[in-house]
Amino acid sequence: MLRDMEVTVSIKSGFVLILCGLFVGCNDSDNQVQSIADTVREQLKITEIDEASSVFISSLQVDIPTAQVSSIKFEVQPRQGSVTEPISVTYDLDSTDYSDLGLKLPIWGMYENALNTIDVEISFTDNSFLSESLQVQTGEYIDTNNIFNKILVNQELNREDVTYSYFYLENRTDQGPVIMDIEGNIRWVGNTELYKDPDPNYLTALFDSDRFVIHSGESLVTLFLDGRVKETDIVAENLEAISPHHEITWGKEGYLLNINATKNSVYIIEAILIEVDENGVLINEWDFGEIISNFMLENGDDPSSFVRDGIDWFHMNSAIYDPSDNSIIASSRENFVIKVDYDTKEIIWILGDETKYWATFPSLLALSLFSSDIKPMGEHALSLVDDTLMLFNNGQASFNQPDSAPVGDKLSSSLGMKWVIDESTMSADVVWQYDGGIYSDICSSIYEQDGAYLVTYSAVDRTNADLSRAIIRGVSDDKSTLFEYEHSNNGSACVTWNSDIIETLGLTL
Repeated sequence: MLRDMEVTVSIKSGFVLILCGLFVGCNDSDNQVQSIADTVREQLKITEIDEASSVFISSLQVDIPTAQVSSIKFEVQPRQGSVTEPISVTYDLDSTDYSDLGLKLPIWGMYENALNTIDVEISFTDNSFLSESLQVQTGEYIDTNNIFNKILVNQELNREDVTYSYFYLENRTDQGPVIMDIEGNIRWVGNTELYKDPDPNYLTALFDSDRFVIHSGESLVTLFLDGRVKETDIVAENLEAISPHHEITWGKEGYLLNINATKNSVYIIEAILIEVDENGVLINEWDFGEIISNFMLENGDDPSSFVRDGIDWFHMNSAIYDPSDNSIIASSRENFVIKVDYDTKEIIWILGDETKYWATFPSLLALSLFSSDIKPMGEHALSLVDDTLMLFNNGQASFNQPDSAPVGDKLSSSLGMKWVIDESTMSADVVWQYDGGIYSDICSSIYEQDGAYLVTYSAVDRTNADLSRAIIRGVSDDKSTLFEYEHSNNGSACVTWNSDIIETLGLTL
């Protein structure tokens, strides 16, 4: 590549257009001492190396002496008129694949089927820098399921002050987690041909800086946003046939996994939570069947008709760590939200619909928080927001209680709720509630960042195969709709079963 000339480089789906004359050194032109940027600028050459099957991922070969390079940054610029933040990633030199004469710079988060503007900035040890702007043509995103390439716009983004720009869809397809922006564009899907025997389909995903951490079977799978995939075995000697079902979230020291497993030759469905470190080694375990049975027995109740191994009696769908008091809060769709001590496993409180079966047991009812508000029914997606507990209240009765046992109430529309809990008085009060007029009885989620919410109704009209769909809605703190998108569930339900906000894509690695 010659400086101050326009160059195109052919690639599989288009071309790279290198814009001329955009090198910038931060040295003073009157200063007689040349900066590092000045001495190497004539040697800079950038070429795309597109080895990724995903149209959202590529890489650049940056030819330049690297001995005095400190870092390199790429920034995917938003489309003209967009209000989204750019995707910006800074790599320390040691975080790249480099030699003495150059380095390979991953780029990702591009618009599909578009000419993307990519800014590259190289920083040197004397604080000088070179910058370059390139245009990278991408191909069309093809989802063979015809779901994420057919997003419907029900309401376009109508405000510029939304506090987040990106979110990801946890889903049941072979695409794995999918990143969208708030203007309805798909911005990342991984190199799916590298996904090894997804179980089931990498549906549980936790975003962590430049990667997704996935629970798949008896492994942790890391999907890096640059397209790489790494797999680590889970080591839990007392548990066999581990499989995922719902969330993976941050624990005290590692990752919290909702699992099915065989324990002591008994298969336990959706009632065990484990914490593992980044190497897959077991840190802690919460068997809610054991925790609840022991408590009931100690307090005069017979748990045998409530805790029933081999049946989905608990159906844990969300679990989070609360660092304020070293506790675990878990959602049991069939019963309630329950809080236990991280170390002792002692039950601290229960919050749930008292017209369900669990409340017929005096020992459990004694732990129920008092509230005059609508209590959780079939809830999902626990999170801590400041001093509140937020959840998606589906408004669904129990599915798996014994014959003739009470299954609880239902709502006509699902609610997003924030609760303040006072353990000294064993009471709970709703301090914010959102009723969007939509009923989604299973799956679904709500998350918040700085006063803006992301609400996902995963199972709208799920009993009608022709109408079943997911609705993804941005909501302001004053409950106005910021945007709304929709996709078909292709005759099923809970294709996108949960979606969460990505706090930032301005990263330093």
